[in-house]
Amino acid sequence: MSQHVYNTYNLIKIMAATLFVHPLDVLKIRLQISPERVTSVGMAHQMLKYEGWPALYCGLTAGLLRQATYTAARLATYEALTKRYIRNNKKPPEGNDKILVGVCAGLVGGLVGNPSEVVLVRRMAEGCLPCPAKCGRGCCPSGYLGTVDGFRKIICSEGFMGLFRGTTLTLLRSVGVSIVHIGCYNEIREYVKERTGEKDPDTLTMYTAVALSFVTALLTHPIDVVKTFFQISRSDCITQRAVFNRVIRTKGVFGLWKGFTPYFIRMAIHTMIALLVMEHLKDYK
Repeated sequence: MSQHVYNTYNLIKIMAATLFVHPLDVLKIRLQISPERVTSVGMAHQMLKYEGWPALYCGLTAGLLRQATYTAARLATYEALTKRYIRNNKKPPEGNDKILVGVCAGLVGGLVGNPSEVVLVRRMAEGCLPCPAKCGRGCCPSGYLGTVDGFRKIICSEGFMGLFRGTTLTLLRSVGVSIVHIGCYNEIREYVKERTGEKDPDTLTMYTAVALSFVTALLTHPIDVVKTFFQISRSDCITQRAVFNRVIRTKGVFGLWKGFTPYFIRMAIHTMIALLVMEHLKDYK
């Protein structure tokens, strides 16, 4: 199996997983911006009661586009940098070099995927209810009829750079994920193996994915919360620091981890799929 075929296979599986985990993404955003203290189950109940089940899949096309752009760019960059490293050093990258390659790939993926993420965050935050004016044309300033309409309205009202709102936070989150996933994978896998005594490779990989995702989610969720509030804001005057201070002031320090549960579960599922594919590729080789 060539690296290109492997990357395509991995991308397809991750996008397929998005169909399953998208409701978790919606719940995460709604919990983050909710002024009330509510559980994931309570928020899901409210959405189903007042908006119907389609609310759980609001922004799905933007979510698929985000995975297609972010994941494809990240995998392609990782492959290109790895090949160049092997060509120059006659061996695959290891240790800090492997982390650096992963961080660079994550940065490129985050940059390419940010426009679709802005549309996705706003779609999930605002929901899929009809326009309050009941015109059916999405005429409200904040209303998007769909992903394409979201891109069009953002460019028209905020300029092309509006699609890159919150890019710094997106990249920072991506760097955090890359460092933990690449830098801590072997250590966490050995720790899980020692603690559980598990010998089956697939089961061990799933346990590792859960533990790895928990650590990653714990460290990166505050960045994601600030990013959500910053990206849904249309004001050019508001800064990321101001958003951070407002979250602390209105929700307290623990407000930075509001919506953690769906964020963690979603990340665990994606990580599990990616690691299983990676381990099976090693066996194939």
